[in-house]
Amino acid sequence: MDSDRGAHAGYGWISLLYLRPEDRFQGYGSQALARAILHYQSMGRNSIRLHVAEDNTAALACYRREGFETLSWENGSQGRLLLMERKLRHYGQV
Repeated sequence: MDSDRGAHAGYGWISLLYLRPEDRFQGYGSQALARAILHYQSMGRNSIRLHVAEDNTAALACYRREGFETLSWENGSQGRLLLMERKLRHYGQV
């Protein structure tokens, strides 16, 4: 997590989420995202953003299951990157 990035605009930033191949598809990605969500909710942030490679279908599926939506894309050094965001709810909000 990068707690400073995006603070001026009210969002949190996940710089890198990588799971070793043997740890994938066991729920660890969802657990890591849940931790980031709690962290940024406690800071009063309104959303979380991250980049993901367009061809990383497993990560894309995980992020979409967790409520992330694609905002835009940009060219990265290894291919196209999607900018994704998940809105955060705070206690007392409906």
